[in-house]
Formats: sequence, C-alpha cells, structure tokens
Amino acid sequence: MALRRWRRTHGSEFRAHVDPGDDARWIVSIWQGDTCVQQKKRRFRMLTDAQASADTLVREQFAHECDPACGDWGPYSA
Repeated sequence: MALRRWRRTHGSEFRAHVDPGDDARWIVSIWQGDTCVQQKKRRFRMLTDAQASADTLVREQFAHECDPACGDWGPYSA
C-alpha cells in the first residue's frame, strides 16, 4: 500500500505538507502560495510527529498562530 501525502492549510496563504520519501523518511515542507519555502527530510516515529514538525515550521517561518480558520490535516494528491 502506498503512503499518502498530507497537507494542512494555515490561513489563505500558507500550507504545510508531509510527503513520503523514497527511503522510509517523511519530507516535511512549508509553502507560501505556490512556492516551497523550506523543506526537511528525516525519519519520524509517527506521521503525527511529522505533521507537528511541519506546523512548527509554519509558526517559526511566518510567525503564524493557528486559529479555527486553519484547516485540518488531510490527504491530497500532487
């Protein structure tokens, strides 16, 4: 079974992505519009750890504070 890609919107401008790598790692990235701003590839114990790492990158890079307008994590196709 193929691993899913995950994404979460942070307001209308920012997105956090978690994509499976080809070597049992997750690729965590943050996006502003159509531009990937930062990416890191590492092993995470659980998918939720990778998602939390992506959320942290959004907060650090954009001084973003999540609120109810932020979306939930959900699968997507590239």
